[in-house]
Amino acid sequence: MTRRVWLQIGEIEFCEPISICEPGRRLWKLSARAASPRFAIIEVFILVLFLMLALVVIVSCFAELSHLLESDAVGRVAARAINGSV
Repeated sequence: MTRRVWLQIGEIEFCEPISICEPGRRLWKLSARAASPRFAIIEVFILVLFLMLALVVIVSCFAELSHLLESDAVGRVAARAINGSV
């Protein structure tokens, strides 16, 4: 970076470099230092755990919906709502 100083006499431009004592830290160096193989294994384990939990919940919901459709419970509730007797 440069700092510009304008003088009143004849519009002479003087540029002076600004010294920076310590360069800014790079973002990729900070993230690279924090990563470790053990942390990655834990993350993968937690991801697999959540995916299996989501799969179990989805299968459970489809099983319950299938049971409600076979017993015509959804149709009875819809008929009551249409007739206004709910």
